[in-house]
Amino acid sequence: MSRVACAVALALLLAAGPAAAHEVMHAVERGGRAVAVRAFFPDGEPLAYCEAEVFSPADPRVPWQKGRTDRNGWVAFLPDVAGRWRVRGVEAT
Repeated sequence: MSRVACAVALALLLAAGPAAAHEVMHAVERGGRAVAVRAFFPDGEPLAYCEAEVFSPADPRVPWQKGRTDRNGWVAFLPDVAGRWRVRGVEAT
């Protein structure tokens, strides 16, 4: 089974656990109000062009923003409320 097929979802902005066989890693960068999240495999390969959903703490069940990561695995957003935000990436293959 490919690691892309195994990386069907990731919860970002949460504490990273120990590395697993098909884990997707993440990095978070903040600048001003903006938040950028990069998703990548442990070998550094980005999770490029995968579907991404951002969930607000105001309504954690409905995506606040939908889109795709860029070719380097980045997705960015501007939070409008304080709290724990969640980003989920889904690789369709």
